[in-house]
Amino acid sequence: MTKSGFKNKVIKAPRKFIQTGVLTGKYELLWQEEFTGSEGANVDSTFWTPQEGDGTAPEFDNPGWGNEERQYYLSDLAKLNGGGQLVISATKTNAANYDCYYGDCHWLSSKIVTLDKVGFLHGRIEVRAKGAKGEGTWPAVWTLGANIEEVRWPNCGEIDIMELKGSWPGGLWGTAHGPFSGGAGRGGNWSVTNPSTTEDFHIYAIEWFDDHIDWYVDGKLYYTYEKTDGDWVFDSEQYLILNLAMGGIWGGLIDFDLTDSQFTIDYARYYSIDGLGELISH
Repeated sequence: MTKSGFKNKVIKAPRKFIQTGVLTGKYELLWQEEFTGSEGANVDSTFWTPQEGDGTAPEFDNPGWGNEERQYYLSDLAKLNGGGQLVISATKTNAANYDCYYGDCHWLSSKIVTLDKVGFLHGRIEVRAKGAKGEGTWPAVWTLGANIEEVRWPNCGEIDIMELKGSWPGGLWGTAHGPFSGGAGRGGNWSVTNPSTTEDFHIYAIEWFDDHIDWYVDGKLYYTYEKTDGDWVFDSEQYLILNLAMGGIWGGLIDFDLTDSQFTIDYARYYSIDGLGELISH
């Protein structure tokens, strides 16, 4: 695999640009996904690949995606809405037509990744999104090390830019997972109210440096993870993931009366900070 950066060029961000005056430093927009396209269209295959199933396939070998999740991922449940947004839907409809690790599936949803297409090393990753309503929903914006097939998780490193729980729409979690911290990770949380994470859009971001990672929501710094020991494995490429999980160890019990829910992403953008940040194309 050959790694190379994109050619430098000016990219216009037509709406809701980074919150100037809130953050310091010089930011250069290196990549953006504005989810423009007709209603019902698939995401841009130049950037995204769907990961389907319940995690049991040989290429994943991870039933329930490691968290006893209840959903089966299908590419068709991640669609553009025609208004410059991506909608990832979770539904009970036709779920029982698919086999999950626990029997007939209870839920269908979707997950898309930039693995082997676009990668990131340091800089600012920023996503504007509205969480999914309903107890048991678990929308997330996160990254994994592109070397995951060679070193496996958690040695590849994981950065959870944003995790939300439908059971607690005022909560936000940002976490780093490495070989020492494993599934527990090291992270922080913040209260997001008026409006909550499911009532309106918020801007979730990390700023990733060579010795620490900062987590932001709407320009507010709420957690810093510092490079202090061997848990830090964040000196190489990571790829971006957008998904809506249902239930599981972290998502919790799912409301029995819930039949569908939607996770809406307005955009994803990547910036260098004072020249730090490499966009990697494959």
